[in-house]
Amino acid sequence: GDGGLPTAAPLESPDGLALDHRGQLLVSAGRLIRRLQAPSGPALYISDARVKEGTGRDRPARLTVTLLEPARSEVSVRFTTVDRTAKAPADYAATSGVLDFGPGEVSKRIRVPIVGDRVKEKRERFEIALSGASAGASLADLVGQVSIPDDD
Repeated sequence: GDGGLPTAAPLESPDGLALDHRGQLLVSAGRLIRRLQAPSGPALYISDARVKEGTGRDRPARLTVTLLEPARSEVSVRFTTVDRTAKAPADYAATSGVLDFGPGEVSKRIRVPIVGDRVKEKRERFEIALSGASAGASLADLVGQVSIPDDD
C-alpha cells in the first residue's frame, strides 16, 4: 500500500479534494479517488459523473474541473465530449468549450445534457477530455467519465 491515506494535504480545493504530500494521490475525505502523476505548477482535475437516463425530459451531467492550486494569472483549458458506448446526439448532447479560471478561482462546472428515452438499454458511457491547458498549468487528470445507467 501507500502507507495509508493522508488526513490533511498541502494542496486542497473547496470541494474537499486534496493531493497527498507527494502530489500523486487525489483524495477526498480520506478516500482514494485517483492516482495522479506529480504535477508541476497548478494542476487541473476533472470529476466523473453518473446520471440516470430518464424517460423524457433531458437531465444534465455535471462535472467539476478543479484547479488544485490557485493560479496567480488566468488559466484556461479546452474540453470536449468523446463518444464511447454512449453516442451523441442519441444519448447526450455533444459539448465543447473553454473554461477560464481567473486569479484565485479553483473550480468550474461543465454541464452536458443527457437525452432521456423509453428504450431499454445497457449502461452507457462517454467521456469529457481536457486539453490545451495554459499558463503553465498541468493536466493531472485528462478525462472525466460519465456513466448513464438505464432506468427504463
